Amino acid sequence: MTRTALKIAATLILCAALYAAADWREVAGHLAAIDVRLLGLALLLFVPQTLVSGWRWRALVRPEAKIGLWEGARHILVASAANLVMPSRLGDFSKAALLPGLDAAGRKRAAAIVVAEKVVDMAVLALAVGVGMLGAQACWIVAAAGGLLCATEPMLKVSNRRRGAALVGGTIVLWSLHLWQLHLFVRCCGVDVPLSTSVERIPAALVAGVLPASFCGIGTRDAALVWLFRDVAPAATMAAVGMLSALRYLIPGAAGIPLWWAGRKLATTATATTSAHAGPSPHRADRSRRTARLFRSAGSEERR
Repeated sequence: MTRTALKIAATLILCAALYAAADWREVAGHLAAIDVRLLGLALLLFVPQTLVSGWRWRALVRPEAKIGLWEGARHILVASAANLVMPSRLGDFSKAALLPGLDAAGRKRAAAIVVAEKVVDMAVLALAVGVGMLGAQACWIVAAAGGLLCATEPMLKVSNRRRGAALVGGTIVLWSLHLWQLHLFVRCCGVDVPLSTSVERIPAALVAGVLPASFCGIGTRDAALVWLFRDVAPAATMAAVGMLSALRYLIPGAAGIPLWWAGRKLATTATATTSAHAGPSPHRADRSRRTARLFRSAGSEERR
């Protein structure tokens, strides 16, 4: 909790400095003048993002536990809620705990799958950063991304190509949706740039947001967006875009809170039902027998 509090403090300091430098009145003006239609389209992309993430998780854990698409999407949203309070997106490991019917070894294998997801996510993001750079300067980044993708095979123990295709293909589709959503955030704030410009610059800002220096990347990602788009948009405009980009964490996290609470209540009810069917515990039954013997002994002594 101390580390989370420090991150929140760092986020507040970074945002205060950024909005003071960009003039918070101009930032508020850009937010008030947002293109509502483009913003609505950007928000609708949360639906396919969650479904693709749930489908990828469902495909990867199929050898360990069979879950449906809705259940996989629920795991994604609950993990998003956990990421609101846990550092470095460690809340993603809660997905392994949500899988039904696994023993300790199965939980470890599911946690390894979460690690593999994270590695491939970073590899594809690094690949996107490399694509956004020029020619030979990007070769080492692309090579590193390919190496990371290959490194996930022993972690996943991929026994068939379908799981590997689900991991890599699902990740590429997922990041494409994220980049499209962020491009719509840029456009709805009045920055008239083509999609190619956003694809070239936004991945580097996302990498800055992954750094464990602030809460959910807020502040570091905003500053990176201001710097990367400094030649096409004023700081106040990109600061407004940065505020919208925080919705990528806040909206799925908020949607996951009631799902987590509902699942917690169901688990509590199931535990209580199981205990009721199981009857009294052996220790309680033994105590009852000892108490009955004491009463019988006392009654015998009184009759004597």
